[in-house]
Amino acid sequence: MQRRIQEPMAEETARVFDELSAEAKQDWIDRFVREEALVREAEALGLDRDDELIRRRLVQKMEFLTIGLADEASSVNESELSEFYEEHVEDYRFPTTLTFLHVFVRVAENPALAQENAKALAAQMNAAAPDPQAALSLGDRFLYNRNYVDRTFDEVQSHFGPAFAQDLASRDVDETAWSEPLRSEHGWHIVLLTRRVESHLPTLPEIAGTLRNELADLKRNRALARGVDQIVSQFDVELAPDLDSIR
Repeated sequence: MQRRIQEPMAEETARVFDELSAEAKQDWIDRFVREEALVREAEALGLDRDDELIRRRLVQKMEFLTIGLADEASSVNESELSEFYEEHVEDYRFPTTLTFLHVFVRVAENPALAQENAKALAAQMNAAAPDPQAALSLGDRFLYNRNYVDRTFDEVQSHFGPAFAQDLASRDVDETAWSEPLRSEHGWHIVLLTRRVESHLPTLPEIAGTLRNELADLKRNRALARGVDQIVSQFDVELAPDLDSIR
């Protein structure tokens, strides 16, 4: 710690340190020990040029070197990929998605009249069977979209509210019949639900690229942590007497 105390603003640093919890102090010490070990290892390898200004650079260099070694251990074979898929496939589950169009009827001063108008419009649309895209010109302007394609339950809920989303998600798909008016947080909606894709697990080929990258990153980080720990373990760490109590 003596070397640190000689740095600028040492008194302020000491004050801040004294106000930390025991856990935070231990974390501070661990980070300092890690940095000190990497610096000394870098110096032992001759990476420094007797210039204190490049101390932080030395730490970075050692981390880069260690990461380079970690990269060699981060390759992923097919067996590892398959095992990782089996262990984590649930994390990549595809959510249920809904595809639908809707015509909106705003609730004004007379809610009962708005509902009756929505019922009349729904009956008219089912009787006339207008082209779905042409039907979108009917009704009132809506705050969000009129046509929703492969949207998740959460997305639908965020636009229409939980009650509407639950109601729509429980309905049967019918590409020819418009629904009776459904109530949302905004008003009434006449909906044509054209597709629902149920939640399902992806196959390995569908997410192989993503899994390979994530597993490689995981292996690289583990190898880096082991490499740094090995360097740190080569040094004896002695705490000042007033810091022994946080062990």
